[in-house]
Amino acid sequence: MSWSRMLFCSSLAIACSADAVDLGDGPLTSASAASPGDIVCTSGIDCQGGKCKECLLETCLCDSTEAFKIPACLADGAQLIGPPLLSADGTSVQFSVCTFENCRFYHWTDRFGLQEMPLELEVTRAPAAISADGQQILITDTEVTWALVSHQDAFASVYRYDIEHNTGRSILTGVLSDGAQLLPSGVVIGQSRGSDGALLLSRWSEQRGLEVLSDVDQLRPTAATPDGATIVGNLVAVDGAFKWSERDGLVPDLGAVIAPRKVLGLEVTISADGSTIAGAFYPSGIYRWTEADGLDQTTGELTGENLLLSDDGSVLAGMLVPETSPSEASLSSDQVVPFVWTPEFGFSKFPLIVDTRRRFFMPGDGATVVMGESYSWGQQLGAAGRVPPRRLQSQGGLYGGMTGLSHDGDVSAGAALCGGVDAVLVQEHLRDPL
Repeated sequence: MSWSRMLFCSSLAIACSADAVDLGDGPLTSASAASPGDIVCTSGIDCQGGKCKECLLETCLCDSTEAFKIPACLADGAQLIGPPLLSADGTSVQFSVCTFENCRFYHWTDRFGLQEMPLELEVTRAPAAISADGQQILITDTEVTWALVSHQDAFASVYRYDIEHNTGRSILTGVLSDGAQLLPSGVVIGQSRGSDGALLLSRWSEQRGLEVLSDVDQLRPTAATPDGATIVGNLVAVDGAFKWSERDGLVPDLGAVIAPRKVLGLEVTISADGSTIAGAFYPSGIYRWTEADGLDQTTGELTGENLLLSDDGSVLAGMLVPETSPSEASLSSDQVVPFVWTPEFGFSKFPLIVDTRRRFFMPGDGATVVMGESYSWGQQLGAAGRVPPRRLQSQGGLYGGMTGLSHDGDVSAGAALCGGVDAVLVQEHLRDPL
């Protein structure tokens, strides 16, 4: 399918039939225009009551290139709900588009193009994460406060999606929506409600179903190895961290193991191979710890939850609260300073200042840190930029900018502006030499 020929529709009423015709780009629904100049409904736009359903996407005015692809542009009155989700293998992008009347859910791959998913959700529920292969999508409740007020638990579910046949089914996990995470393997971690009302550390998979991993109340997971075999997190309402693993069970006070004389903060993460745990001390300080090499620490105050470790734990990156030094004293409260910590070069701040809303990402090998179209090498701290296609601005609306990076660091996804409307953007070949 041509990148410039995306879903589009007319704002005027169009009478149509359900007969499918092939116009070269796949089956399209035939339509008879109500007046000259009207256009036909494309695939994915169904006929209802003799008229085309409301269209949420339109023809993109920006040209795709080999490095920048534009799967979809939003129609007037439509908006992205949540950031576009990119699978870790870099092949799938899932995004949600809503108007005041309804929401639609889309899935894009190079092989099958853009598909409207047969997914119908209640108004408060939305996709929140995608598995490494793009075939499992975590659905959570976006109105957690509603659940608290109504005293009803909102549970996360997994939508098992068949990309080739554009079919799927929803599976209830038993894990509470609030704080639920989908790991690359399709395992869901979070909390479930015990019979006495306690919030218990839990794990769900299609093979094993729901597993309660500990009877200790208020353990909230923040990170895990991709298969969910080892989980780290914090203790709700108090400073401190825990570790749970299939091998060793629960270590309720991780601080006693890592740094007995210090208090661990809420920020804690673990490397994919399970060898390294990193996080923040309370009230300030950053640590990296391995069972083999012990504790390594440095100064600085972390901000946000965007703390990144390479697969082997050798590279740590994150965002720092600006210091009171002359070079950083003028920064506002919504600005942060990125850093990277490597064995070869130690702890280094990036020569960049970014907004707290900007996310940044690191591939599994830890070789680069990627923000927007620019990427900075974690070891040399050099930066390079890529020029987007004409008329395309990298920053979009609410979810503008980069929202995902593949595990190999070669593909990213996000939102952009194309001709004044929000567009879903996929960048490829990020690691090719410029």
